[in-house]
Amino acid sequence: MVKQTNISYLVDITKTDNELVDYAKKGDLEAVALLYLKHRNDIRKIGFKILKKEEDVEDLELEMVIKLVDDIQKYQRGNFNAWYKRVTRNTAYNMLRYNQIRDHESIENVQVYEFLGYADLSTNNPEKETHQIELTDKIEEAMSNINKSYRDVLKLRFWEGLTYKEISEELSLSIPNVTARINRGKKALKEYFSKEPEFVLELGYKLS
Repeated sequence: MVKQTNISYLVDITKTDNELVDYAKKGDLEAVALLYLKHRNDIRKIGFKILKKEEDVEDLELEMVIKLVDDIQKYQRGNFNAWYKRVTRNTAYNMLRYNQIRDHESIENVQVYEFLGYADLSTNNPEKETHQIELTDKIEEAMSNINKSYRDVLKLRFWEGLTYKEISEELSLSIPNVTARINRGKKALKEYFSKEPEFVLELGYKLS
């Protein structure tokens, strides 16, 4: 967590992300604020794509400020934009899963959300965090290797949170067709990961 100091770094918006990160790690909250402001549009774009509702996006914005303060020390100098977008997506997917559980989503679909949704990288356990990143990469790899017609409906259902009816309208498919493709897509993913079940079971994920 960033500890506030009385040191003034005279930071400004023209500085690079990594320069601002260096200041933020030393306790400059102005640098933290500037990092957030520079990437706020990306946060909102990701938020609306996943969460849809303005109030949920506003909650995501607040959460991302908190994560930036709490997790800035975890960031290793590199591509800050990619890192912050990944943490934003992870956070948004976690919020989506919580909302689905809160709204009584079926147990089967919650399990698939947990599997297909990005892992939460805010853990304080570096070893588990590494495994979660690996799992995310594996899921993305698996999704890229299944039939595109299955991949499209799975992304719309479990990554963007659309209902079966919304997916049918988006893709001009009947609802039974959407249902069939989702089921076949889940089966394809299960078969893909059956080759290395220990990797998935290690993190406690289950694909129904």
